[in-house]
Amino acid sequence: MPTDEHSIQKAIITYLRTQLKGRALVFHPMNNPRNAIQGRRMKGQGMMAGVADICIVTKGSVAAFMEVKKERGKLSKVQQSFRDDCEALDIDYAVVRSVDDARETLEDWGLI
Repeated sequence: MPTDEHSIQKAIITYLRTQLKGRALVFHPMNNPRNAIQGRRMKGQGMMAGVADICIVTKGSVAAFMEVKKERGKLSKVQQSFRDDCEALDIDYAVVRSVDDARETLEDWGLI
């Protein structure tokens, strides 16, 4: 089982795309600029700090978000703010640490 966030996220994306094929779009919203110039440019184009690692958009334009963390990882302040914004708007949001967490989350959200 992978233990670094990159490998965990890759495994979760593969699982989600398999489970939700034809029923949802699953993607990583780009929010990690390579340098300050690119960061200013992307921010001007609408990039948001703290956006979750995985976005799922289902039929009817329903969006849900998953933030991937390793076993003891914690949300940063901007990630907490994004989570709180999602909760205030009744948008599904979950912190997941494994494919099993992602599966349980999909079940909770009624997607599988």
